[in-house]
Amino acid sequence: MAKKLSAVSIKMLDGTTYYVPMTEFNSGGVPEKADSVIGNYIHGSRGPMLKVNTAADFTGSELFVNPKLIVTMTPTFS
Repeated sequence: MAKKLSAVSIKMLDGTTYYVPMTEFNSGGVPEKADSVIGNYIHGSRGPMLKVNTAADFTGSELFVNPKLIVTMTPTFS
């Protein structure tokens, strides 16, 4: 059985870790691969800024980051 994407964290150039809302990985009801979505943000074909949260449970601050400053992306599957 295929594993389902349950969370995605990104680490920025300054070492800060943010969490990407799962809604970013669902386009028109069709799930998308995390590396494709983040890659498209980095290349600018998805948008100039990426909405993220400061807390893994999404209770933290919501902000937008420059995707070109992403160093690593870590998907978690369940």
